Amino acid sequence: MGTNITLGSVRLRLLLVPFAAAALTVGCGGGSLLQSPTGPSGALSSDTSLSTDSGASVSSAYSVDLLAKGGNGKKPADDDERGEGKKPGDVGNPGRGHDDKVVGFVSAKFSDTLTVNGITVVPGPGVVIRHGNRTFTIADIEVGDHIQARGTMEGTTLVATEIKVEDTGQDNDDVDEVELKGAVAALSPTANCPVVTFTIGATNVTTSAATVFDDVTCATLANAAIVEVEGTRQADGSILATKVELEAGPDEVEGTIFALSGTATCPTLTFKVGPIESLATTVNTNGSTTFTGVVCLALTNGARVEIEGTKQADGSITAASVELH
Repeated sequence: MGTNITLGSVRLRLLLVPFAAAALTVGCGGGSLLQSPTGPSGALSSDTSLSTDSGASVSSAYSVDLLAKGGNGKKPADDDERGEGKKPGDVGNPGRGHDDKVVGFVSAKFSDTLTVNGITVVPGPGVVIRHGNRTFTIADIEVGDHIQARGTMEGTTLVATEIKVEDTGQDNDDVDEVELKGAVAALSPTANCPVVTFTIGATNVTTSAATVFDDVTCATLANAAIVEVEGTRQADGSILATKVELEAGPDEVEGTIFALSGTATCPTLTFKVGPIESLATTVNTNGSTTFTGVVCLALTNGARVEIEGTKQADGSITAASVELH
């Protein structure tokens, strides 16, 4: 005959105390009750079970475990639920220890990507960029800046969640920033864009993927174009360009187009501009001329335009820009 202990559910915690060494009095027949022992050395046998008022059966081993652990009706947590046996960071805050990190000077910049120590750094969603107590955007970072980027490596690319700008090109006294203005000469093939070389006077200029082109593209840069170059002086005296801006030139003329024989030779054209044809100035365009408000092929006699460029010895103007009015 199996032995049951019938306990009120509200008394379960109070009655399961250490058992006394006193002898147990067990009645025979249905509805028998095992009296609670009174001494500290009593123990439930392995085949003893407890019954609650609802009739549910609870094993003695589990009941004692509940009492010992301050049980609240739930099984003890497994090791995984307690976080035991896991690496630091798997439970709770993952921490920074698992971030990848790139530290160094920005050697190139293209659109929203940076190159640091040969690693491509791209801003991830919600990236935080700071320089001291100032908040930066990716556009504020320039070639020559020293940065510390944290994030996740994906191949050879770091997707950054945080970028700290430790030193900017403007703050670095060792960087020799220069500006140079003049006509482009000895231009290397633009098929190599964005990396091309040319000279202004006796100074060699090199562009890179980080170079910003203003009012001209790398592909449309041409010899004889008047440009202003900003960059950093290199050890060999050359300039690594951070910006190349097409200059319109010191001379301008505004009026109506006359004597345009056609646009089949675009972008190289010759026509006259002035208030009347007899007082018009001859204008020549070339591959470096920019067109605003009109394309070269759409130019026609009678159109009103403003020309900016450089006057030549014969009085004509080599146009840096043609703007439709």
